Amino acid sequence: MRRASLALLAGALAAGLVGCAAEPAGQSTGSGGDSAFEEQNAELIEAAKAEGSMVWYGGTSPNAADAVVQAFQERFGITVTYSRLASADLAQRFLAEVAAEDVQASFLMTADEVFYEDMGEKGNTRPLEDEDFGELPDEYRGDAYATTLITPLTVPYNTEEIGDLEIEDWEDLLDPSLSNGRIVLADPRASNSWAQMWSIVLHTPELGEDYLEALAAQKPQIAASQAAMQLVSAGEATVAVGGIDSTVATLAAQGAPIDSWMPHDPVYGVANYAAIPVDAPSPNAGTLFLRWLLSEDGASVYAAAEDSASPIGDVPDAVPLPEGVSLAPDLTQVQEDTPTILRLLGIE
Repeated sequence: MRRASLALLAGALAAGLVGCAAEPAGQSTGSGGDSAFEEQNAELIEAAKAEGSMVWYGGTSPNAADAVVQAFQERFGITVTYSRLASADLAQRFLAEVAAEDVQASFLMTADEVFYEDMGEKGNTRPLEDEDFGELPDEYRGDAYATTLITPLTVPYNTEEIGDLEIEDWEDLLDPSLSNGRIVLADPRASNSWAQMWSIVLHTPELGEDYLEALAAQKPQIAASQAAMQLVSAGEATVAVGGIDSTVATLAAQGAPIDSWMPHDPVYGVANYAAIPVDAPSPNAGTLFLRWLLSEDGASVYAAAEDSASPIGDVPDAVPLPEGVSLAPDLTQVQEDTPTILRLLGIE
């Protein structure tokens, strides 16, 4: 899958549906209203409503998932049951269901592009049609999956533990006050998203191998991203390298002393990918959910809930991508880099 430039992302049009006239600006409406989307998807909506419900496996934060589910249910009257799973856990559960011929989910969405490419090649997720993508640019389309969201990386920190240290660039993470377990790093083995992040750091000339070795010398903890943010929230670490602001906001709303810094040079954007299982119990509902997420209405709800950018372009309430953001490098490059990254970070 080719990567989009920032100029292309900024200039991408709001979504219509390929195969029909594109939705004119301003015709998308809130939940429950008449729109070109309903007209273009009338048969699919009827079939999805006949199914009545669907199960979504994903890594979306609970508050954001609640907002997305509520908007979709209000608009179409279809019940969505959401199960939050990290990328590795989702892959394990889905593959077990495929092996048992007992697939439960009708919609899959996490940040591990390698998994979705593999599932498509093995015939476990169905090929997507032009109308499924709307006006999603080609750079964000796979044969059997679509990019639904782009979230800039943040570095969460505990406001009570950080002291006088101001984190303004990557080098600040090498401060002696953050040694001996005060940093927790997103584990590149837990999700391909974080392998991609570390690959970008590895290939940034100002950072590279020397920086990763220096970071390892800080003797950091290693954890999956969600667990890392919980450790920071609880004061068991000061800084987490690898987080997203929607989860930080959720923890802060619960009273945790947590805030975040957005790195620069490089800034890394985590992309979410979605697919529909071949043996989905509710294939029409899953397809409708995907098309809605790639419409202006659904993309706006999702991007706002996750404090993120939409790959379909400049939709209402979406967060603009910061200047200089890097998306994942070539997957082959990431796979080649991962052993080096693990060695440099001292991860066994």
